[in-house]
Amino acid sequence: MATSTAPHLVRFAECTPEPWANGGGVTRVIAKGQFDEGSTDYHWRLSVADVSASGAFSKLLGVDRVIILTDGPGLRLTVDGREHTLGPFRPLPFAGEAVTECEVIEPTRDFNVMTRRGVCAATVDVCTGSETLAAPGDSIVYVISLKGEAEVQLPSGAVNLDQFDAVLLAAAGTLRVKEDGRAAVVRIDALS
Repeated sequence: MATSTAPHLVRFAECTPEPWANGGGVTRVIAKGQFDEGSTDYHWRLSVADVSASGAFSKLLGVDRVIILTDGPGLRLTVDGREHTLGPFRPLPFAGEAVTECEVIEPTRDFNVMTRRGVCAATVDVCTGSETLAAPGDSIVYVISLKGEAEVQLPSGAVNLDQFDAVLLAAAGTLRVKEDGRAAVVRIDALS
């Protein structure tokens, strides 16, 4: 059976706003998936959240999270009593069940990666300039523009990404982040 090398493109403008689990804000899911058909919930999820007020994060049992501030001057998180000041484009990993409080300096936007612990794990790299993208192999690999524009050159042609647009890689390629932009390369691997 032949494997498709055509990229799957997600335009952020087409992502529907959804309320947070705790009702305290809004998120837009870029992509989510499962590793087996019998599951009723996601095993991994990529999303963008608008954070406009201070408060508690939703507790997500058995979920590993990575948050990256993309818009706004900063965000303070207290995770299980330990304070973290998030600067732009610096990933912070933490457990979803941790008691997490957020202090908003002014409204912000962040990119989130969530994976089910014991089922899959993610690596998240923030890139500038040009990067060679390895073939995904058995991994799920998304490229997301976090700031500005990015171009992903694939065997099937160039894919242009505006802020928060994403492409699922089906083959090796080259990422070119334009000017002072940033992009994330998210690699998700099943653990079993």
